[in-house]
Amino acid sequence: MNFRRISCLTGCMVFVLAIQSQAQTTPTDLRIQGPSGTAITITPPEFGKLPHIEHRAKDHDGQEHTYTGVPLSSLLQRVAAPMSGQLRGKALASYLLVSATDGYKVVFALPELDSLFAKQVIFLADQRDGKPLPPEQAPYRIVVPQETKQARWVRQVTMLKVQSANE
Repeated sequence: MNFRRISCLTGCMVFVLAIQSQAQTTPTDLRIQGPSGTAITITPPEFGKLPHIEHRAKDHDGQEHTYTGVPLSSLLQRVAAPMSGQLRGKALASYLLVSATDGYKVVFALPELDSLFAKQVIFLADQRDGKPLPPEQAPYRIVVPQETKQARWVRQVTMLKVQSANE
């Protein structure tokens, strides 16, 4: 917080909270950083307009739910991550680091996210059963359809970052 002191005519001091005019991301925005360091921010309304897919699976609560979201490969194309024909040679050592608000992080090798290499589509969900994700999972949640252990089904995702093991 940035406080500024303003003097009054009577000698009193008033402290005013100066609001910074910089554009800042909100806790519900998704930040995606590409391999070159270029980053974009996607707001929930923008995310909602992207083509979505869905998958029905049992959650930690033992109940079946239908998750709806955007394939990670589609999101990574927006930051020029090597996908499809570009995913060869040194690019095969590229990975996606997924970060959540609580500090939890997981890694996916880029070939896991590319339809030329993998049959499953790993996606970032913004809805469960046709409604926004519950607060303990929002704003976004990774869904890995064919994994039997949901350790990489990261909740409260706010950052996707493409990196290389070659660095």
